[in-house]
Amino acid sequence: MKRPAIIALAIAVMLLSEGLVFMLFSNSAHASSTWWDNNWSYRRQITIGPHPENYQIKVIIPPDIPKLDYPSIRFLENENSGLLPYWIERAEDSYVNVAWVRRLENSDNSIWMYYGNPSATSAENGDNTFLFWDDFGGPFNSSKWGKSGTGFDNYAYNIRLEDYSDATGKVEHGPGQGIQYVSDMRTIEFRMKNSSSWRGGLVLTGPGSVSKETACIFDTPRFWTDSSQSNCESNKYYILRTDLYGASKDKFISKFYYGEDNANYRDLVWTSPEKIQDWAPGDPSVDKYNLQAWDGGGSSSYYFDWFFVRKYVDPEPTVTIGPKQVPSPPINLVAGWNLVSFPVTSESSTPDNLFPGQTYYIWRWDAVNKKYVSPSSTAPVELGVGYWISVGGYGQTITTSGVPVDNYSENLKNGWNLVGFPVTNENTTPDNLFPGQTYYIWRWDAVNKKYVSPSSAAPVELGVGYWISVDHDQTITVPVV
Repeated sequence: MKRPAIIALAIAVMLLSEGLVFMLFSNSAHASSTWWDNNWSYRRQITIGPHPENYQIKVIIPPDIPKLDYPSIRFLENENSGLLPYWIERAEDSYVNVAWVRRLENSDNSIWMYYGNPSATSAENGDNTFLFWDDFGGPFNSSKWGKSGTGFDNYAYNIRLEDYSDATGKVEHGPGQGIQYVSDMRTIEFRMKNSSSWRGGLVLTGPGSVSKETACIFDTPRFWTDSSQSNCESNKYYILRTDLYGASKDKFISKFYYGEDNANYRDLVWTSPEKIQDWAPGDPSVDKYNLQAWDGGGSSSYYFDWFFVRKYVDPEPTVTIGPKQVPSPPINLVAGWNLVSFPVTSESSTPDNLFPGQTYYIWRWDAVNKKYVSPSSTAPVELGVGYWISVGGYGQTITTSGVPVDNYSENLKNGWNLVGFPVTNENTTPDNLFPGQTYYIWRWDAVNKKYVSPSSAAPVELGVGYWISVDHDQTITVPVV
């Protein structure tokens, strides 16, 4: 390695002093991170199709997120604020990779999912997420359900209903338990296992002698919806769903999904034909959800794991989950000029967002035209670029966030370049980046207000801006392997 001539540094300093004083951005408060909480290591942006307000959105948790991280999952309306109510489905005592999030508004098309805090405990709340919800198991909740005198057993993670001595075993949510939303189009879903099949499942009842076997599993075994049927397997968990809809509030349809915790979870098995039944208040109408086992001469036995009611919309919104994002290491700025780079960036990593409410200065170097240029205050900072930043009379710490890169190629021009490295390792040293070449490399010591020459055998660092001069155009790739 060779050090640059003193005159080259003098030119760089002259350009800095001449150019930077003329451009400032006045945004009018303290720098804030675009990251919600530094105790959480990762996040993903979730893009959602059109949907109503206060709608329950189904989010398939990506398979690369381990279930050990599920208790730390949080959903936010904005990238760094606005916690949203949510609940994650279970297979009895084990998580499955389906979360439900109640989005309070729909002014834009995205929410955020944070995860990766090993000290966090679950913040799930099914009652705040759904129109009605019960996870079953544990103490029986008599405020949500009435139950039969026989044929009911309560376990740690589910309930069992049987037609004990040929008497119907059931739980019922109706007017006596404060049923709501009986005038609204809605979707009912529950997880059920047909341990011993004869008659069991969801029966909707109400005034006017309404009694509809809506989403059931009967003997053989077979799915059953109001006389329509299709064969299924015995002693298996399924997810059963009924939609109540129609402009005249008189239609329903049921769908049956695989419910075992495996690769087929929630794959659709059968959809019933559309059925006609007045379900809104009136005569006839529906005002009770009945889960029950009946008519088997003592041979009907069904397990129910969870049950919820949510808003109905057709079509349901598309949900797309973006790649994993991470926060950058803290970038510490001192009063005055700092020469930095950004290891990760995203659409929100703009200068105005990094320095909200502040007067700041930011410049980058155009290596082609050999001059400083002022980046847009509303465009994201870029990977691989070194930036001169001044934040006035006090120091502060900033972070960016974005998708981490595994490797990065840097295009260098003959002469001086102002760059940063978004990825590094122990082999990514100046001598390894420029083997057999004459090169010059300097960084800025913002505390002591002077240039320093980094070791040619030490790795380049994240978050640092480097002046590098080479004698020909070239492309370097980091990290060095």
